[in-house]
Amino acid sequence: MSDAAFNDRFVNQCVALKFLTADVAREALAEASSGGMSIESLVVRRGWMTPDLVDIAESLLHPTDTVPGYELLEVLGRGGMGVVYRARQLDLDRIVAIKTILLSSMTGAHVAQRFEREAMAVARLQHPGIVQAWNYGQHNGRYFLVMEFIKGQPCDQLVRGGQRLSPVIAWNFVRQAAAGLSHAQTHGVIHRDIKPANLIVTSPPEGSSLPAGVDQLKITDFGLAILSDTGFDQARITTDNALVGSPAYMSPEQFDNGTIDFRSDIYSLGITALHLLSGQMPFAVKSLVRLAALKKSGLPDGDPLLRDLPNGQAELLRSMIAPSPDDRPASYRNLIDRIDALQLSPTPHNVDSMAETMTFDPSVTSDPTPKNLAVTQPFDSSVQPVRGQTSVQIHRRRWIYGSIAAVAVGGSLVAFAAFALRPNAPGVRQFTRTEALETLFDGITLAGWDVGGSMVGAWNVVPAPDDSTSIACLARQGAITRRLPDWPHQRITLLVYLSDEAAVAEVDFGFDAGDNDAVRSTLRVQSDLIQLGTKQGDFGDLNVQHQEPAPLSILDRFHVVHIERQGAEWYVFFEQVFVGWLPIDGNETDAGDLRLVVRGNSPDEPTIHFADVQANRLGLATTTKPSSATP
Repeated sequence: MSDAAFNDRFVNQCVALKFLTADVAREALAEASSGGMSIESLVVRRGWMTPDLVDIAESLLHPTDTVPGYELLEVLGRGGMGVVYRARQLDLDRIVAIKTILLSSMTGAHVAQRFEREAMAVARLQHPGIVQAWNYGQHNGRYFLVMEFIKGQPCDQLVRGGQRLSPVIAWNFVRQAAAGLSHAQTHGVIHRDIKPANLIVTSPPEGSSLPAGVDQLKITDFGLAILSDTGFDQARITTDNALVGSPAYMSPEQFDNGTIDFRSDIYSLGITALHLLSGQMPFAVKSLVRLAALKKSGLPDGDPLLRDLPNGQAELLRSMIAPSPDDRPASYRNLIDRIDALQLSPTPHNVDSMAETMTFDPSVTSDPTPKNLAVTQPFDSSVQPVRGQTSVQIHRRRWIYGSIAAVAVGGSLVAFAAFALRPNAPGVRQFTRTEALETLFDGITLAGWDVGGSMVGAWNVVPAPDDSTSIACLARQGAITRRLPDWPHQRITLLVYLSDEAAVAEVDFGFDAGDNDAVRSTLRVQSDLIQLGTKQGDFGDLNVQHQEPAPLSILDRFHVVHIERQGAEWYVFFEQVFVGWLPIDGNETDAGDLRLVVRGNSPDEPTIHFADVQANRLGLATTTKPSSATP
């Protein structure tokens, strides 16, 4: 195939995936035809695409080369670390889901070990209530996990907007989950991240023993599972002293890094049951420290979430979410027997009639942030639905960061209309290869923040809207600083969340926070505009140099921001799309400070959240063949 023919196929694929606009694709083709650079290197160096997106596009251009024996058909979802494809197994001619790790993510610590751990955990399990793993391996440096393809919807979709399930349906789902977890425990697997988003409802198979009208439930996402027979410390592949799981559903012992066994999963299943029955999240507090304290003391007598439930159901729930593991059901058999003893209506209801006012919109993900974040690993959390009539539901910040479960649920592309590349854009980006990573927010504390006592307003680590944790200001306006690593070339990555039209989030970078008169580069995110420019002081006027309309979906979801320090410029991306660039002051001898600034915030219920803050040291891009995803 000629270079021109390959370039045409490549840009057409990128436009179909909405990685490039038609105008940018034409410009890329014109520039590639006149230069000696491959089309893949060109789109990365010009800031139009990231290496991850190039990797995905190339994989679909060579659908039978990525995973031997399988043909990739379409992207179901993608995250910062991996991608899930709908694929066809060639020898058996069946549809499967394939989770792969992006080549650019393989430099991260423990990535391969985590992926292998997940594959080992799921491979042990053969149960109708658990998503099945069929194959695992490595090909040309890329790890892959082949799993069954499931159409359905996660339980958190069923209780959106405060909707609740009938007791018959809710307890039937809990019983099915308990049966699956019992099977997992028998095989030495502890899930550690049970919650509604990881329980998928699908149609039962023909001949199912389930009651008429009751759907099948399947447990997904074993990305945080531990294998009890390997020893906890050995199985716990994570950042030292980091919190693992989704705090809203986690057991008290998980907050303390205590001994974890099947009773931790029972606790999480109990919180899930209470959410399904009430439509409300238990322990709805903003502070992570307060959340841990409440879980250790338990729900108070007369709690409104339990008050309206019959005594038998309330007593069982209290037992499941008892602060002490010793006070919880002693076995899954005991839990199932107690569920069977509940006096429930004999008439089941199917999913479509669980709530008369509830409708399921397949164009909306169950968590609009994809950020169902495991608090440990910034690039191992969530999945972004990309295209087609299916999406993937998973673990942390689901659409962009996450450990990705190979499960398809209703969904479609959640995309931000591409920013136009500014005509005054600088030259190519030379430093795009990730060499090292430093986590700037560990998900637990603000250690390393508030440099030099420069904090304005009260800041804290709080539960994020997606059940993980975030940095938030508890005042109407405020600012907080983090020193950046002393790397000459780096990429700063973070997530920003707005939930109110009056909220304004600013990310200041590349300056000395100790100098109040210093001019700082600033990205401003608000409900109607994305602006890039410079200012003086935390709340000074912004000298806008680049400005674009905000995406229509700006509110109530996390958005990823990338800020790169190249040779002589800062490059800024919003949702992996190029916003603009700013020159680096000749007096800047190091990367300087990062400062988060908020205005128009609600002190009672923060409307601005920051999460997954990290820095990546960048090295010079290497020259590659057209088939390579790395520039």
